[in-house]
Amino acid sequence: MLVELGVGPGWHCLEIGAGGGSMSAWVASRVGPTGRVVAVDADVTDELRAVRLPRLEVERCDLRTDELPGGPFSLVYARLVLGYIGDRVVPRLTARLCRGGTLVIEDYDWYAARTSSDPLNTALASYRRLLESIGLDPRFGTRLQGILRRAGLDALGTCARTRRGDTSGPVGRLFRRTLDTAAPALLDRALITRRELRAALRAIEDPATELETPALVACWGRRWR
Repeated sequence: MLVELGVGPGWHCLEIGAGGGSMSAWVASRVGPTGRVVAVDADVTDELRAVRLPRLEVERCDLRTDELPGGPFSLVYARLVLGYIGDRVVPRLTARLCRGGTLVIEDYDWYAARTSSDPLNTALASYRRLLESIGLDPRFGTRLQGILRRAGLDALGTCARTRRGDTSGPVGRLFRRTLDTAAPALLDRALITRRELRAALRAIEDPATELETPALVACWGRRWR
């Protein structure tokens, strides 16, 4: 997608929530000697610090409390961040764009996730209720285009993708990590019983279980004003 949007030599790019830095490193490989990439995260990991490239800068930045690095930027990219902190930060992201710059946001639609296992589908439904109970929107990805439109961006575009697989590969690891992380809160809030949780955990270890990830929705828009 970023290739189609034109990311290339001379672009100045800001990645929000850079994680391990793989995307920032890829972008840095494309912007050339006149480009610049700033990778920020609220928790700068050793893995991110270890990504050493001439055009890549790493900074700690918590969107909820800190100022963003100075721009302007040709690209501001935020993946799996706004679903946790809300869309109130979008005007700040837009303000860092140069004229003609692009804002790209990616987040999940958890209602698109499905499996061939009834116990695991029960756990997924409980997880969606957990997100709602703590003020998060399991369908946040489906709201992105409207959020960018209200921010005054133009030339809007969107795409969504899911991945299918069994429990042994990356799709299985995503489901397993999500369930392991959420289990204490699901039990504490009585959103799932221990018996239902054990059945879901057995299903995630069963190689016959078929899985489809939540849809990762990407939306983008350009700032012309």
